[in-house]
Amino acid sequence: MFFSRIRVVLLVLGLVFVVGCRQDSSTPMLPTPIAATEVVPLPATPTAVAGSETPGAPAPRNTPTSEPASETAVPPPPTATEETLRTAVMPFGPFHLPTDLFGDPHYTGSFQALTPETALETLEAARKSGVSLVIHLTGSRRTHQTATGAFSLDLFAQGLAAFQHIDLESYVADGTVVGHLMFDEPHDPSNWGGAPVPYKDIDAAAAASKALWPSLPVGVGGPPSYLAGGAPWANLDFAFAQYLTKHGDVHDWLARETENAADSGLGLALSINILGGNNRSYVTAEQLVEWGSLLASAPQSCALLMWKYDTAYIDDPAIQAALLEVADVARRKTAVPCLP
Repeated sequence: MFFSRIRVVLLVLGLVFVVGCRQDSSTPMLPTPIAATEVVPLPATPTAVAGSETPGAPAPRNTPTSEPASETAVPPPPTATEETLRTAVMPFGPFHLPTDLFGDPHYTGSFQALTPETALETLEAARKSGVSLVIHLTGSRRTHQTATGAFSLDLFAQGLAAFQHIDLESYVADGTVVGHLMFDEPHDPSNWGGAPVPYKDIDAAAAASKALWPSLPVGVGGPPSYLAGGAPWANLDFAFAQYLTKHGDVHDWLARETENAADSGLGLALSINILGGNNRSYVTAEQLVEWGSLLASAPQSCALLMWKYDTAYIDDPAIQAALLEVADVARRKTAVPCLP
């Protein structure tokens, strides 16, 4: 009996020991609580640099992958020419109009003799004022004459080269420049050492200009009735005809010169000698209105100039009124290029 009680006690103690061990080994390990102020860092994501690639880095889901910067088409900034594009207007105005009168309602343009030092200033003033110019580049004829007074193609080309750094074609593109008048009166022997400038030299001079500025129309200060003898022209673009009363009726004169220009394959710039065109006297206000309105409205005329700016003549109130009237005709005319 005694031994039986001992076996029961030992059995109970054994069961208690076994149950206690199993309970300790099956108790779960709870995570340590995270303090409210603690931040759990996320894994770092590689930062992409514009224009570079990160090998193995996947693009974010639902986010388009950017092209490298070098392959992205970026439109170029607008050029000065694009910013100042305007409708070309037929130039009407005198030789050597002061630049501070650019934009004056009495004129729509002018003839300007440029120098390498001041050319850009003059051209920009014209562009901003909305006037159109016929330009001259090589100075007086003495700069391209030989010791005998003959025309020198080499000296003429050297004169042009002084302007080769200037982008004249941008001014042609927006109508600021309508033509390059190379030199005056090639037909007058007294200007060139006793003989006219040969036709081949006139065309070679035009070729020299076009070599530098292909889109710039090139003319010479000779009338179509003279230049017809050198046709057909390979490089010369336009002729220049100036009216004086000694040429006869203005309508007949215009018809002749227009026909000769067309037959010679040349454009036509016109002019009035306002200081001596009335039998060596000033042109009257009435004549200026009559002649100017006719010549400005001539379909083939690409410019109407006047020889030359003179305050004693220009400042007369009657002449001022006449200039306004002719300028209005020039503005209403559809501009034509100084080209064949």
